[in-house]
Amino acid sequence: MLREGKLTLDNRFVWIDAWAFERLLGKAQEASRQTDAHQETAASLLDKALALYHAHFLLDVSEAWAVSTRERLRNKFSPG
Repeated sequence: MLREGKLTLDNRFVWIDAWAFERLLGKAQEASRQTDAHQETAASLLDKALALYHAHFLLDVSEAWAVSTRERLRNKFSPG
């Protein structure tokens, strides 16, 4: 959708790997907080998320929005 000169994407119609990565990580974290029965689910979700991370986000783009998103995703991929 284009509004006031800004383009937005609707996740009902567009699949974005970075969004899927963050969504899967969130679900894995939530599952890991549950009972031991959910630990296998958490590990599976984490594996799926990590499989989506092929390279750093828009590595050749130096705009601030891309750099901050790249750093946020990189920190989630390799915390600590």
